[in-house]
Amino acid sequence: MVELPMSLPKDTSMPGREFGIDTLADAVREGANILITGAASSGKSSLLCALAAYVPHSERVVVLDDSRTVMVLGGDPATVRPVPMTGSCCSVQWAIDTYPDRLIVDDLRDTEVAGFVRAHGADRAGAIVSMPGTSARGALARLAALMAETSAHPHTKSPPDIRLALSKCFSYVIHLQRENNRRYVSEVLAVQGFKDGDYVLNRIF
Repeated sequence: MVELPMSLPKDTSMPGREFGIDTLADAVREGANILITGAASSGKSSLLCALAAYVPHSERVVVLDDSRTVMVLGGDPATVRPVPMTGSCCSVQWAIDTYPDRLIVDDLRDTEVAGFVRAHGADRAGAIVSMPGTSARGALARLAALMAETSAHPHTKSPPDIRLALSKCFSYVIHLQRENNRRYVSEVLAVQGFKDGDYVLNRIF
């Protein structure tokens, strides 16, 4: 079970010490796109499930989860749709074509990063997605590299253009760590915009 700190130590040098689970719960309810990253077995799927519990029950949810480990607690139980069993249909594009209110992706495939970012950088909101990563900023760098490799549009392959697209896609990046048997949130970045060719990031935890 992922340990979500309710508050930070009373150390004024720490950013965002008022941060807590309510911050993320509100972000989910308000439709923020959230990226969860961390090493294997750091609790990405567990946190994804925990955040999904805050999806309003009136919303229609589609889940992409190859390993079938994600249990969606939020959304309308009658309209939560899992991915078809055939691998060829297990894709972000298939999910987008079903017009869900929310898309939840556990372990975003490298080849589908560009499609996901294009769709959610435009007018889609409320996605929760996980992927491997060594840090919150490192996850953004990995996404940028994957987009540069797989994008079908050459004019969007420049680093500033890719960072701009990512800044429009995600509102929060959450990084998880595992030490011995303890799994915890180690860092949360709020993506607040794009300026001078780079992200405007605020570390809130």
